[in-house]
Amino acid sequence: MMPSYVRNHVRAGAWSSLPCFLLAIAACGAVAFGQAAAPAVKPQAQYRITGALVSSVDGSPVPHGHLEATLAGSGRMAGQHISAGDNGADTDDQGRFVILLPTAGMWDLTASARGFVRQGYQEHDQFATAVVLTSAAPTMDIRFALSPNAEIGGVVTDEAGEAVRGAQVSLIKMRVNVPGDAEPPMTMSRSATTDDRGMYEFDDLTPGNYRVCVQAQPWYAVAAGRRVRSDREPPLDPSLDVAYSPTWFPGTDDPNAAEMLTVKGGDVREADVRLTPVPSVHILVDPPPSTAPGASRGGYMPTVQRISSNAGPAVYIQPTVIRNAQGQFDVSGLTPGLYEVQSGGPDGESSAVRVTADRAQTVSFGADSGEAKVSFHIDGLPEEEAGSLQVVLVDPVSRQAVASSNARGGNRAGLRRLRGAAAADGKNAREAQERPPTLSAPAGRYEVVILGRPDLYLTGIAAKGAQATGRAVTLPAGGSSLTLHLAEGRATLTGFATLKGKPSVGSVVMLVPATLGETGALQIVRRDQSNSDGSFNIAQIVPGQYILIAVENGWEINWADAETLRRYLTGGIPVDLAAGSDAKQDIVAQEP
Repeated sequence: MMPSYVRNHVRAGAWSSLPCFLLAIAACGAVAFGQAAAPAVKPQAQYRITGALVSSVDGSPVPHGHLEATLAGSGRMAGQHISAGDNGADTDDQGRFVILLPTAGMWDLTASARGFVRQGYQEHDQFATAVVLTSAAPTMDIRFALSPNAEIGGVVTDEAGEAVRGAQVSLIKMRVNVPGDAEPPMTMSRSATTDDRGMYEFDDLTPGNYRVCVQAQPWYAVAAGRRVRSDREPPLDPSLDVAYSPTWFPGTDDPNAAEMLTVKGGDVREADVRLTPVPSVHILVDPPPSTAPGASRGGYMPTVQRISSNAGPAVYIQPTVIRNAQGQFDVSGLTPGLYEVQSGGPDGESSAVRVTADRAQTVSFGADSGEAKVSFHIDGLPEEEAGSLQVVLVDPVSRQAVASSNARGGNRAGLRRLRGAAAADGKNAREAQERPPTLSAPAGRYEVVILGRPDLYLTGIAAKGAQATGRAVTLPAGGSSLTLHLAEGRATLTGFATLKGKPSVGSVVMLVPATLGETGALQIVRRDQSNSDGSFNIAQIVPGQYILIAVENGWEINWADAETLRRYLTGGIPVDLAAGSDAKQDIVAQEP
């Protein structure tokens, strides 16, 4: 029905003005007819990252490169890749790019191009700078420096200067050395095998510091046969009972004495290695007692594996095994170092043995071998949850993982055999699982590390038959026991780093324990790299007292030098982190 005021207007003969009148009604009709007015549409922010992809060597444009953006954090779109095909993130002929993004947030960028390595934005070690976009700052223009491919290659020769074919060459990337770092200073990068000319090559390398390690066996050595000999055969010819030690460029068996190869974008470095044979050392392994189940089986055979550093190259042992007149297994073809000997018996025992050049080492399972055998108990965690933990003994000097065991009793080598025994003999397996888990290692001082649950941390150690100070234990030869006290609830620290009132972008942010250097105290230094807005986030921190520092362009500083570190610590901020806390602390970055 037409409203009365419209009818009155029509009766008044105002037909000529009716269209305008009806337009006015339409404009206010929502109110007149009791309907809500449509709100004004606010323009949506256009989020984008623009910039240029350039060579890190000379700053020249990198055309036809490819960029990807990934939303960091834990939000709805976290981990979503924004590809060039969807958002036009390929660079043009001048290296320019535009990445259109669907939302604000913290975006991780990676770039790649032919002849260049794939890298994160301002990448250092495993850290990179994220680009932060907000509604107040929806766009950012950056200069992304990408490194050209680098190469390391060389020739491996023997003592006569002849090419060594089939040698295993490992390329180890060295991280920035930080005192008490939670992570190993070496990370395995690549491996290669020498050709018939003894040559090897690693290409497509990112800038950084590298070391090269070579493993091989003399072609004429007895151990090269990898066979089991009997005591009826003639004794070994000493001139053939030789081996090559794992050799680090330019020619040392000590990883700490290896030469560092510093590689920049586009570099080609040569690293020739000459191998020198040394007399083989031996490990004598007593067979299992005749009363042990399966001891009479002819298939029993001990296995030997060299224990390398946390991230060092795996060392493949090709020993000769002789059953001597005493019934022992004589394992040769070894060089001085730390080894794990596995019994091969039904219980899967293993023993860590340090072999020296002056004498053969005897291993007798189930007897007093002169090494430390430590049992441990977990306190502060339900038994059903303790099985996910791994207890590791780490040499405090070399940061070498010497022994490890899970909290249910299976060592790293024997757990598989223990499970196999369960299928064949459930009673033996159950009895083995009910025994306290143990670790075997050469007597000495170690740091105890807990792995498997990032939210747990070690609060203390109670020792019986051994000495414990903080996280460190001194284990004597023979048996001892440890009770490891654990607690739940690591901390998180976030904040912003600034310099001269502006965000400090790409700075190294370090959380240094106030107890660094004290015996048995917390020694783990945590790091992060600040983002485009200066923000940083350090998670899974063991509760304690720390000093927070931030240094702009600080990635090339020799942090291993105690005096250098101390100088920056004086400008840091003390931070006390409680269990489970989510702390915030801003900091003014220091200049290098």
